Amino acid sequence: PDSILEAEVGQVSRPISRGTPGFMSPEQMAGEAPHMNQDIYSLGALLYKMLCKKTPSTKSFQKPSSFETNIPEGLEAICLKAMAENASERYQRCADLIKDVKAWQSGFAPQAEGASLQKHIKLFFLRHKTLSISCLISLIIISSLSVYTIISLKEKEQQTANQRDRAENALKLYDIEKSSRQKIASLGADYFIRQANQFINSHTSSLAKEILDSIPEKKLNKKHKSSINKLYGRLYFYRQKFKLAIKHFEKGE
Repeated sequence: PDSILEAEVGQVSRPISRGTPGFMSPEQMAGEAPHMNQDIYSLGALLYKMLCKKTPSTKSFQKPSSFETNIPEGLEAICLKAMAENASERYQRCADLIKDVKAWQSGFAPQAEGASLQKHIKLFFLRHKTLSISCLISLIIISSLSVYTIISLKEKEQQTANQRDRAENALKLYDIEKSSRQKIASLGADYFIRQANQFINSHTSSLAKEILDSIPEKKLNKKHKSSINKLYGRLYFYRQKFKLAIKHFEKGE
């Protein structure tokens, strides 16, 4: 009779749950049949205890970072995923939990963290710190050389433009000078001789000398040369440079 009663009672009663409070999954505490998800929850609770040195509370659950602010985000994400209240949201295999732990140990973002692209880039630089520093230095050098090259090219371009402008201005001045000389030459030597004579008579020797110096020597006949030398003689005589005056007077006969 006792065995029959035990069998009947066993059919209507739930299995007795055995385990340490805080390390048992909600479904284990509810007396559900054992499942791997319950063991994964227990592993997450053990990690919780290691991270913040506190036993998880089933009544008012708090994240490990609520107690310890320096807990790595990746490890906390692994812990919370393993301890998800809904069994379907936990790791479905221990291999997945191990894979995430090894990823974090190797400097990668675990799958549970759902890290952003910026976080993945940051972890990449941390994993390859020496390589990253070398690349950064190389990038700085290349950028500096590029900037220097661009500045040098702009300076050379500006110098070329300045030289071109100076050449164009010189050519314009040459054309003006050439045109002026042609106009002066077209006036004839007689015109300049008369102008110089007028300035000498008005005792404006400096202007007279400038005119005499500017008379084109081409197409001067003997009479023109004689007149010019006489004017030079008078000019130097008024300036009391008698030797020069005598020299030009002799040339002018």
